[in-house]
Amino acid sequence: MCKCANENDEYNRSWRYACIDGGLTKIDCDQIKDDPVDVQDHEALQQENAQNCWNDGFEDGKADNPFNKDRDHGCDEYNPDYEQGYNSGCIIDDTDNTCQLKIRGEEGYCPFHPDIAGCVDFLHHATNKRPASTSGACVGMGDPRPYVICPQESNPEGYCLMTDDPAFCKTIGDICDEDGFVKPEYPYCTK
Repeated sequence: MCKCANENDEYNRSWRYACIDGGLTKIDCDQIKDDPVDVQDHEALQQENAQNCWNDGFEDGKADNPFNKDRDHGCDEYNPDYEQGYNSGCIIDDTDNTCQLKIRGEEGYCPFHPDIAGCVDFLHHATNKRPASTSGACVGMGDPRPYVICPQESNPEGYCLMTDDPAFCKTIGDICDEDGFVKPEYPYCTK
């Protein structure tokens, strides 16, 4: 095991984070640091860690626990990883879309999946959207120049799902009711 010259070097500063990200407690990490062992079969240990990550994810997904982003981050270097295990455990009782929503969160999943029932409340709430740009070529209705393609021109529905721009979104067609919400027959939210 590498032993560095002083306790304030990069290796020793990063040790605590790397060890805890690996799923160990502070006590376990301190014990390893104070009493290191020589790992003879690194490949077998790496496979064991990968399987532990997958198993932890599977158990969390199966038990309907929230997706553990810290544990997932600690398993980034392994395959199979925590996320794959979580998804495998989750789809036992839920749909793939529901599981992906749990893994990605509403902000990362809903704007691209407006037809998912679990996203309706999120998408209808203006505070979940980024504000419309107030400067640049794409302000308002977009840029009339043919070589400038603005998001609201290339994908108006997607733009309105992610952006709080009532001036544009209420003009994209006859999909809004008088309150600025989408009529039930349309899958997109514009308020």
